[in-house]
Amino acid sequence: MVARMDDGRQKKGVNKRTIIAIFCFLISTVILVLVLTKDSKDKRQKTQKTGLSKSWQIPNESYHPLSYSIELFVYLPGYGNHFKEGDKFTTRGKVVIDLLVNETVDGIELHVNELEIIKATLSQLQNTSSDHSAQPRPMSMTYNETLYRVGFSDGTPINPGRYFLEIRYSGKINNRLDGLYRSLSEGNNGKKKEKRYIAVTQSQATHARQIVPCFDEPRFKARWHLVIHHPLNTKVNSNVAIRKRKKTLINGHIWETSDFHSTPKMSSYLLALVVHNWTPKRVMARNNRTMISIYARPEAIGSVEMGLDVAFETLDLFEKLLKMPYPMSKLDLFAVPDFEHGAMENWGLIVFSEPILLVDGVQDKQSKVLRRLMAHEIAHQWFGNLVTLRWWNELWLNEGFAHFMELFAYRFWMPEDEAIIEFMFSDKRQAATRRDARLPRRAVVEKVDQGDQYNIWPRTPGEIRAMINPLTYAKGGFGLFSMYKMLGHSNFFAYLKNYLIKHQHGTVNSEDIWSRDLFNSTDMALWENVHTVLRDHLHVPGLPVLMLNRHQNGSYSFTEKLYDSSSIGLEISQFPKIHRTFPISIEIESNRVFTCDKERLNDLLSNISIDSLPILNFDGRGYTRICYGNEWKRVLEAIDETALSPLSRAILYDDLFAMADIGRVPYSLVLDFTISRLGKKLELNRAARSVLSTRLREIFKRVKTEMNPTQRLLCQKVCKQYGRYDQLSQACLFNADGFYRDKIGADELELKYKRLLDEEDLNAVKTLVAFLFTSRIWKYPEMILNGLIEDGRMISLNGLLDETQTQRLVPMLPQLSQHPNVGKDAIKFLIKNGKRIHERLHKSWSAMLDVYSWLLKAVSNEDDIRRINQMRSTLPQEAAEMSIWEETFEEYRLRVKWNEKIKPQIVDWFERYLERETSTPTKNSSRIYPDSFDIKESNYLTVSSFCFH
Repeated sequence: MVARMDDGRQKKGVNKRTIIAIFCFLISTVILVLVLTKDSKDKRQKTQKTGLSKSWQIPNESYHPLSYSIELFVYLPGYGNHFKEGDKFTTRGKVVIDLLVNETVDGIELHVNELEIIKATLSQLQNTSSDHSAQPRPMSMTYNETLYRVGFSDGTPINPGRYFLEIRYSGKINNRLDGLYRSLSEGNNGKKKEKRYIAVTQSQATHARQIVPCFDEPRFKARWHLVIHHPLNTKVNSNVAIRKRKKTLINGHIWETSDFHSTPKMSSYLLALVVHNWTPKRVMARNNRTMISIYARPEAIGSVEMGLDVAFETLDLFEKLLKMPYPMSKLDLFAVPDFEHGAMENWGLIVFSEPILLVDGVQDKQSKVLRRLMAHEIAHQWFGNLVTLRWWNELWLNEGFAHFMELFAYRFWMPEDEAIIEFMFSDKRQAATRRDARLPRRAVVEKVDQGDQYNIWPRTPGEIRAMINPLTYAKGGFGLFSMYKMLGHSNFFAYLKNYLIKHQHGTVNSEDIWSRDLFNSTDMALWENVHTVLRDHLHVPGLPVLMLNRHQNGSYSFTEKLYDSSSIGLEISQFPKIHRTFPISIEIESNRVFTCDKERLNDLLSNISIDSLPILNFDGRGYTRICYGNEWKRVLEAIDETALSPLSRAILYDDLFAMADIGRVPYSLVLDFTISRLGKKLELNRAARSVLSTRLREIFKRVKTEMNPTQRLLCQKVCKQYGRYDQLSQACLFNADGFYRDKIGADELELKYKRLLDEEDLNAVKTLVAFLFTSRIWKYPEMILNGLIEDGRMISLNGLLDETQTQRLVPMLPQLSQHPNVGKDAIKFLIKNGKRIHERLHKSWSAMLDVYSWLLKAVSNEDDIRRINQMRSTLPQEAAEMSIWEETFEEYRLRVKWNEKIKPQIVDWFERYLERETSTPTKNSSRIYPDSFDIKESNYLTVSSFCFH
């Protein structure tokens, strides 16, 4: 007991001394922590103050990347590997960015999104050697998630010199169709069928930052060197060819390691990567140095022959036109099952949506789309990739050029006039003119002064996505068409060659386009006209209309006004005075004159003989509508007598319908004229005829809800009759002999869809959606959609929004929103799910914009707009300020006005026409057109009583 007591006393003494020691240690520790905290806080404050800015663009020119060296592990399951569950669909990476710092800075900023940065160091290059032997400086990081940026600093200045910023990070192979994402590729493994994925990138416009930390702005061009570790039994493709490939054992896994050559200088949005196990079909280009390869799922590789042929011819055509070789040693084309866009022009590796690239030769529509998109994406290899826009406000420098080059692909397989008609009346061009005819009007290049050169509009990912619009593509491309017509073929392509040589591997803005040193011609007046025309075309919003006026003495004059969809029954506004110059062509009795001088044009018109009839813009060089006022009947009567070209006739047809849409010509005259020319086959040119038949079908779609079922059936028969004629002509053009041959019986398919829908569960929807996006037959999606929405339940829409890859909803929305049953519920769905759509899709702006846009098309009254604006006020500012809201509301108001003022004319005409046809059957029942049509006796209002000036 005593001993134990002594032990206890001894322990008690030890405890006192221990407590005192601990107390002293804590005091000293607290003091040390306070000192360190103050020092750390000072450093942090300095980093935060100088490291991150608030502008959307990286706000300095003090440093820029020279090259990126990326080593990336891609954990793609499904190829016999045994990755841990948490590693599947992830990446591990290291990037070394070679930086040139021009002046002292406190930190380095770059872009990052959805990547976890593990650590970062900065080393200064001590000499000209490529080794960075200086002691690495650990970097602290400051994030701005709103701007998708990270700042690196250690609190000490970074002086001028060469540096290597090394960043280790991890990421994900997501399921949203942007950044590095996965796409389902079903394959056979022996007798067992298994699902396999490929990994594919979509970097444009702001998604490279999801793949690797980088300077994700187009002005920061650099070389890229990739080393990719990917699973056994897979291959990998990137922008350039593989330098060497080997198997490596790393972290307990055997990897295929592919080491690529370095790319030329290029912007981050062109970075491309595909991990797959597909075998391509190949052909050597006519230049004997570029290998063209098409990759597709093993089950689909048999349908790539047409794509290979079109790529071969298009690449050869553009090399000859531009007189400049294709800049890369290879051209890979991938048919990806899950792809949000039609195609993406990555340098040396173009990704296509699978249904576009895989054509078996029997679908005419696909053949046409394939040729157009192939031309567009291959044109980008020069326009956009070799020479790149400086910022997204001038996206037309990429897309306008590529759109314009589509014209020459058309000319490769059809006569020149027909090629220009295809170009001028493309869906994008029609959408652009409609967009230019309503508020809010926007210029192709917006000059928005926001007081900061690094906050130039568009700033946010949403604003940048909004630049991908018909004005950027079609109006931008049409400015180049005007330039082409003014300069002539040889001079224009000499100019293009000079432009490409001067700016290759660099970035440009619009001022670089009309630089005087690019023009070989000594004609200063011509250069000044080209410069002024293109400048006004790009910077002045709106679509002009030239109003032709005939005076009592027989002379003519014109006034320039604004084509405005809201001007039905009103005086047309004057066009802004700033629009000083645009090109116009005029044909008078087979004499053709070209001018940019409006005074000269009026002089020509004032001296015309009394019996002459001027045809304005006969070759389409001017971006303008033409209204002939009281002379429309004379013009239409003279179409055959004056031997106008198919192009001139197509332009007249299009302007005729456009003037009727704003009440300047009675629709009775327009429709009588159209039915006569189509029904009697007075218009025999395929392309010009298609302009009329397309407009007729569009008008029928706009008014068919006002008809009873019998009337709709008869009108549909008329439209289909003329449509079939045009389709057969076009099928013949494309050598698609089996155009109307179905591979799978429609009845069998519809029965299959009905059975699935009867289950009334989400699995049925998912099954249909999966089939929808693997089918290459264009009409099947329409059949599926009609089945999905037939009973009006919103299970389809709700189910699709819950789909893993929500973008699959986007291509379905046009038909969903137009269907009467779904249309009634779409606004309710939007109001209820508006915030949810943003939460689900805000990291993929393309999908989010499309979903909102198509749902908004169901707006049917002002109360809908009020409720939508209430919901809109709950969204984050960036989403609430998107332009689609006001644009859609304006579309609705214009639709209401058109329905009130114009639609009754058309419905009345159809009713009278059908009454006449059903009461007086013709000998040949398939002929549903007037046997006698005299434009002078057009059934209802006269032109003179209906036209305004």
